[in-house]
Amino acid sequence: MWIIKNAGIFKINPKKIFLIGDSAGGNLVWSLTYLLIRKQLKLPSALIISYPALLLSNKIFIPSFIKSFDQILLNPEILLYTMNNYVNNYSQKIN
Repeated sequence: MWIIKNAGIFKINPKKIFLIGDSAGGNLVWSLTYLLIRKQLKLPSALIISYPALLLSNKIFIPSFIKSFDQILLNPEILLYTMNNYVNNYSQKIN
């Protein structure tokens, strides 16, 4: 909303705002758009999201989660911990 309100300062056309994100950034773009829909506010002109983190389920093994078993920094334990904190009691809500 700040960008739309101050579009003139940055010479931005508020009718042509695109949101772009990948992975967690894609999740943020999707979440912001969902919030705008719920609040019935102006929607972006387009969304460009690459492999967004949208499916947060502990019952489905998606390829990115399976690949995390070979990762040192972003291993399954870290992913589950992150999802639990992001979704607030993730393991209880999905079960």
